[in-house]
Amino acid sequence: MPNKRRKKKFENDLKLFKEIAGMKKNKLQFFLYKFLKNYGYKDIHNTNNFLMAEGDLPVCLCAHMDTVFNTVPTRFFYDEEQTTVWSPGGMGADDRAGIVIILKLLEAGLRPSIIFTDLEEKGGIGADALVKMYGNCPFRECKAMIQLDRRGMDDSVYYNCANKDFEKKINSYGFKTDWGTFSDISVFAPIWKIAAVNLSVGYENEHTSSEYLNLYYMNLTYGKVYRMLMDCENWMSYSYIEDKANNYFSYFFQNGNKCICCGQKLKDYYTYQYDDVTYKLCPDCYAMWTCPGETTDTTLEGTTDDKDDDIGVDDDIFDLLWN
Repeated sequence: MPNKRRKKKFENDLKLFKEIAGMKKNKLQFFLYKFLKNYGYKDIHNTNNFLMAEGDLPVCLCAHMDTVFNTVPTRFFYDEEQTTVWSPGGMGADDRAGIVIILKLLEAGLRPSIIFTDLEEKGGIGADALVKMYGNCPFRECKAMIQLDRRGMDDSVYYNCANKDFEKKINSYGFKTDWGTFSDISVFAPIWKIAAVNLSVGYENEHTSSEYLNLYYMNLTYGKVYRMLMDCENWMSYSYIEDKANNYFSYFFQNGNKCICCGQKLKDYYTYQYDDVTYKLCPDCYAMWTCPGETTDTTLEGTTDDKDDDIGVDDDIFDLLWN
């Protein structure tokens, strides 16, 4: 891409992100409702806890509207060379970056089903409200769910979903499996029995005053998800398959050379048996996990390889999107 075109592209993305990041939650939800309606969505369910709309494609995209910060950012700084934006005190790129990606995909003409939730940062309260209202998936066809709510450039996180065919399919678009603790799909997937993944959207240092967003990384995910949506009608339907060992633990166990508790690379380690699965812990974490005199099935092993409110919305925001 010529430098001038690339610069203009990121300038538009920066303006759009600043608009979205600068909205309080109620104003943002009103804007998103208006946006979905303007872009042809007819069956829109709008509540205090979530905003949901059924699309024409058999994939659902998810993001959350809340952030951990009590105020919205008003000042932004941008490094044009690094395509990185930040704001003093944090800016809520978790998960306003995910919302921006979804808006760009809709503007590009794609119509997946959409879920925007509230209170994900409070433990998925919005997602809980949705599954209590809809015990089964509310969409006529949904082959998979994609959450856009992950730090970094190319992570794919499946939580307790162990559908290896789905993992292989998603990672074929340029992602790498990583571990995570929770997002809204942790609620949706097991109840609706649909495989789900959380993908990187480009932010780092989330929940802190040093949070930043890399617009280039954000656009990499936009391009990958665009290709997924273009292909998804030819996908099989991917069912949720429960990972019997929690994904947080199984990730480190399967990688073999990290402590399941602290994540550090191992030299000397103990093995710990739980639910018929054997995990590895460094001596320090093992000491914290076990009590003096406790009988456990543990063994000290040798070494491993060191391998690595005003709700008014300015219509000009629609002009910030690009094809």
